[in-house]
Amino acid sequence: MRENRRGRAIAPALGGFAVGATLGSLLALLFAPAPGRVTRKRLAKQIKYAKRAAGARVEEGMVQARRWITEHVPHGNGRHTVRHRTA
Repeated sequence: MRENRRGRAIAPALGGFAVGATLGSLLALLFAPAPGRVTRKRLAKQIKYAKRAAGARVEEGMVQARRWITEHVPHGNGRHTVRHRTA
């Protein structure tokens, strides 16, 4: 009996989601500030910039993590050397 009630509740929710997604897509097409080709080029530029910025942040985080490890973590029994990459 419980499964039947859940099934009935899911159908209207999925229908509402589909209607909302359709309306949102139509409104986006109507109010788009530029043609599709221009918008895709802008998105590609923004994605490329975001990748570069993320890469720089990751690299800086790695440098800071190495620095912290070097300062705070003992190097064990001395048999292993720690190699540091220089930027």
